[in-house]
Amino acid sequence: MTSTATSAETVPPADPYAIRSFVLDNNSVLASLQAQVDGVANHGGLLVYCCHEIVTSPASSTQFSIANHAALVDYVAGKSGIRVLTLGDVLRSLITQ
Repeated sequence: MTSTATSAETVPPADPYAIRSFVLDNNSVLASLQAQVDGVANHGGLLVYCCHEIVTSPASSTQFSIANHAALVDYVAGKSGIRVLTLGDVLRSLITQ
């Protein structure tokens, strides 16, 4: 995954071996993540988040807040028309189309 993404991945991905992704870390801002979700909901695409550790009080670039994770999951769950799949399931579904 390429963590320098500035936009959502296209569907199908131009290069399935270099998927654009957003890193969830101690500097992630919930409002910005929600805006990314809104963008995909409104315009389509594939939004991939990568996170290494989900902790109570994130202190390093490999950690993301439990509270922000829960809020992001709730936000996505409240959006109609968005499917949540593993990356493997997304790529498999594109192959069978």
